[in-house]
Amino acid sequence: VVVLSSAGAIREALARRWGDFVGRPHSYLASLVSRGGQDLALGDASPEWRRQREATRGALSRAVRRLEPLLEQQGWLLCQELSSYGAAPVDLFEAFAFHSCSTICRLTFGDLMPPEAEVRSFTRCVVELVEVWGRASVRALDVLPLLRALPNPGLRELLHLVERRDAFVETQIRWHQVGTWGHEGVGGECSPKRVTHMSPQGCASPPVDTVLGMLLGGDPAVPMGPLGGDRLHMALVDLFIGGTETTAAALLWAVAFLLHHPQVTPCHTHIRIPPSHGHSHPLVPHLCPVHAAAVSPCRGGHQVTMHPPLQVQDRVRAELHQVLGPTGTPKPGDMGRLPLLRATVTETLRLRPPAPLALPHCARRCSSIAGTPVPAGSIVIPNLYAAHHDPEVWDRPDEFLPGKRGFTP
Repeated sequence: VVVLSSAGAIREALARRWGDFVGRPHSYLASLVSRGGQDLALGDASPEWRRQREATRGALSRAVRRLEPLLEQQGWLLCQELSSYGAAPVDLFEAFAFHSCSTICRLTFGDLMPPEAEVRSFTRCVVELVEVWGRASVRALDVLPLLRALPNPGLRELLHLVERRDAFVETQIRWHQVGTWGHEGVGGECSPKRVTHMSPQGCASPPVDTVLGMLLGGDPAVPMGPLGGDRLHMALVDLFIGGTETTAAALLWAVAFLLHHPQVTPCHTHIRIPPSHGHSHPLVPHLCPVHAAAVSPCRGGHQVTMHPPLQVQDRVRAELHQVLGPTGTPKPGDMGRLPLLRATVTETLRLRPPAPLALPHCARRCSSIAGTPVPAGSIVIPNLYAAHHDPEVWDRPDEFLPGKRGFTP
């Protein structure tokens, strides 16, 4: 096993020598949750995997034109939900996860998506699946095969969640193939019927406008399509597993960093300076730029009013208002005009990457990384957390400093 803990080593292995490390090692658990390695994230490189990757990439690139209005709409729905709680406590992670999953649903299924209650249930299923999969008692099955013969409640729970996940996705595929969705109330089984759910605009989008519709062959411009069977199913699963929990966690960390930024001064401070010094007092040049100090005459000399520096969230809000106006909403194309917002996002992802350890790779042939030989068949694990906290690259790597850093190297 080779662990890569620097940005240079990770870049060399996965960019310059990607062909040597494109494989995935066999994993008992990965096989269980991916229908035998039929998905993009956990599957080994093969002609079928490459076809699946190209078709999914093409469908996403074609559907991305719908992403901007979807993000704006879902963002407003999120704000409305959070505002509805008032002063009551709220589980932000649950809200972020639901709206992330809803965005993926709308992009993937269009207006043929299930009602909110089903999306919330599926969101909880995805989040719980990731949590159970990460338990030590479950992960140990990959390391100690003998444990597979023993009862394992965590594994049973994982397999149950996989069944729920697969049932949801298969139902969406069937509904999309006929362009309708609904429920027949026989034993809770789902079957297609007339469209009963419309978009807020009141019209159902044609299947070709969705990721699923394109993967089913609705758009001939999508390369390597159409997909079917397990490859289609697991391509959709990857979108939800890869985009729900990770997005919610990143948003939650961003809120935590903005709320608990360490450079907040709690109140104004007044310092009296004798009249013989005035503006020439040696403290004034140091206080004014850093703390927005204002020097004003007062009885018995001058008074320096120390204003607290703005918190990052106040500075981000001011930047948004200045660039977009008080009622404008940021769009993907606006990030170049919002350097502080972009720096806040990248600094959050640097400090708390969605996956501290990236998925393992497998050396398909003998190679080397940073001059160290890597035999064929070796497992290579990129340690993103260590690379993002490398003191040789980052000054004060454990601090949240979005306004004082560049971007991730």
